[in-house]
Amino acid sequence: MVVCGVCLVANLATGLGVAAAPRPSLELVGLFRDTAVVRIDGRQRLLKVGVTSPEGVRLVSASLDGAVISFDGERQRLKLSQKVSGSYQKVLAPRVTIPADSYGQYRVRGSINGNFLSCLVDTGASVIAMSSMQAERLGLDYLGGDVGLVETANGEAKSYFLTLDKVTIGGITQYNVRAAVVDGLYPAEVLLGMSFLGQLTLHEKNGVMNLVQDN
Repeated sequence: MVVCGVCLVANLATGLGVAAAPRPSLELVGLFRDTAVVRIDGRQRLLKVGVTSPEGVRLVSASLDGAVISFDGERQRLKLSQKVSGSYQKVLAPRVTIPADSYGQYRVRGSINGNFLSCLVDTGASVIAMSSMQAERLGLDYLGGDVGLVETANGEAKSYFLTLDKVTIGGITQYNVRAAVVDGLYPAEVLLGMSFLGQLTLHEKNGVMNLVQDN
């Protein structure tokens, strides 16, 4: 009888075990090298690899392909603009979150016609702009574009206007995007202008810019 009493107590203790923590709602909204911006239950967190958020979400790895997070010992792979909740629903509007750098500028990794590169967000540029040297690196046949003049910091410069087949920033992709290739070395980096940004909703607050693709 004593043995049975002990078994009964053990069974009761097992049944009263601590319940597992509820799974938070997660959305990956920004990706950088070894860093990710994750919206956790509606609150945005900038996490570095190995860091655990106050909600208990730890970033295991981050790359251009996505991020791996861990919660309560369980790992989950996320892609940009993918929301994970109890019903595992995807976000309808793709979003990219960009933190400002030390100069207060917004730089983001993206791709043009499948070639990866870094871009500077420039709402003052009417189109995506790049130097002829950058265009050659991307394999663009810009010499067949429409010839014109653009105003630069060094005065007017010859430029070639063309249409890019595909431009991708995070989870946002646009097709047939107008661009200008400036003859020479200016601009020093690709400017992500309004021919791409004009199709999005932009929100800037506290050193963070959100690009949202409206449906």
